[in-house]
Amino acid sequence: MEGTGKINIWGFSPAVDLQDTASSECEKNLNDIQINVDKDNKDDLNMLLVAPADPRHIIKTMARAWRYNNKFLNFYLMETQTSVLARDIILLSIILDWSENIGIQERVELFLEIYGNICVREKTEKFIKERAYDLIRTITDSDETKSKLSKIIDVSNLKFRERDDLEFVFKFWRSPKKNYEIQKYWDYRLRAFYKRRFDYIENVCDWDYQMKLNPRADMINLKEFTKWRRTGQAFEVRETLYDRPNKVTATVEGMKEDGLTVSKWGYFSDIIVGPFIAFGCDSENKEYLKTQNDFHIKTSQDVSEYNLRSFIYELNEKKLYFEDKKIVEINDEGEKTESNNFKEKGKNKDEDNTANSQKAEQDNKINEDNKDTEATTSVITENKDESIPNDTDKNRKLYPDVLDHSKLYLLPCEPSYTFARKLSKFKQKFDKIYISNSMVHRLKEYSTLLKPDGEMIVEMAKFMIELKDELLPEYDKKVMGMANEAGLVIKKGIKIPEIKKGKNTVKKSEEVYKRSHLVFVFKSNN
Repeated sequence: MEGTGKINIWGFSPAVDLQDTASSECEKNLNDIQINVDKDNKDDLNMLLVAPADPRHIIKTMARAWRYNNKFLNFYLMETQTSVLARDIILLSIILDWSENIGIQERVELFLEIYGNICVREKTEKFIKERAYDLIRTITDSDETKSKLSKIIDVSNLKFRERDDLEFVFKFWRSPKKNYEIQKYWDYRLRAFYKRRFDYIENVCDWDYQMKLNPRADMINLKEFTKWRRTGQAFEVRETLYDRPNKVTATVEGMKEDGLTVSKWGYFSDIIVGPFIAFGCDSENKEYLKTQNDFHIKTSQDVSEYNLRSFIYELNEKKLYFEDKKIVEINDEGEKTESNNFKEKGKNKDEDNTANSQKAEQDNKINEDNKDTEATTSVITENKDESIPNDTDKNRKLYPDVLDHSKLYLLPCEPSYTFARKLSKFKQKFDKIYISNSMVHRLKEYSTLLKPDGEMIVEMAKFMIELKDELLPEYDKKVMGMANEAGLVIKKGIKIPEIKKGKNTVKKSEEVYKRSHLVFVFKSNN
């Protein structure tokens, strides 16, 4: 499929908590969640992720691990290309590594900016270069005192050549000499895909959105979807200039040059679906999913930001994240910021403004005494106990339970070769196996790695909008057939949606999309 590209740099299904596959189709309501921690269950939980294209499942599973038990989480990550594996590492480092003295909201914005934009701010480009240097030390030197991520990332399954490949990618991000003309690449991909329809790209986007994407993911806004398709910018979180190429989106593909096939850096990924699916389609906070006049009052970007904030909060505090109301402010640099706003009952608007201004003056004096270099805003408000703590102490030990009870094992980007040479090591090893729709043809092969009571989660094609309507149920049936051959059974009753075919036309119905599944969850039939 030309539109989705040859190499995926983001997934086409929402993030899944691998310990709670029952909620993979729809998030629970935050107010109805009951926490029942089994403290006696301390066995290792081994999870294999095959070509997820981003670390969304790892982040969500780590963040919510405290809700269930004290199991040691072992993640085994395999991607289709080293550049995608390197991208996973830097995105994961933004969530887990608190070596930088920046706030949580800025960390969320930084994650989304690198994750979904082809161009970034100058400040973000500087961050990528500095973090790439740290990641080189993580891969080449396992000394935990030199790199915090060395505590959680294990490269023992990689050969030295494969580690060198990762180092090569990180050096490419840092190198000012190697040009990455992403806007040129994006324009070329659009023209090659739309061809004669390029001059009517907005009309084509509107058609794809109304007829294909909206029935499947109505949380995504037409405006943000069309903007991303035209410019490649999905999450512009600040009112500033995005003019630096995001080298983290770069992948390698063989191209013809003078009759020879040469590996070239470029953008060979998705240009039709977008990076909104992973974090921006559903949430435990149902306030973010409310509609008014049949339109969502929040955008996919708002939902993505909330979900990432909640993950970071749960990693830190081991509590459910109940968000206060937000107020939007503009600082002296023209950048938009948000802060928690808690109003006590019985106060009128004028009293709130007076109290807030007095609090702001006191806070500014404290900042001046401490020589705080961070930009301050004109309004400071109180936070509830459940709000995110404003603690940026570099020496503070964050997420101690997760970092002490989790491990990420990097696997070579050669699926068949890796498991063929290490079959005895990985056979019936994994409690959970996640397979993306790009690797589902290897389902039977991976089933031998599943424990007798393990679960296999298979990404479906619901958000692959290039597929024709009648192919969606056909894809589901194909997956079911491969699972049955592998001795797997569906975990819960799933009805495969069917489309009635006419003589000349195919009946299109929103029910087809609503009944399509995000993932299939199988269990071993042993």
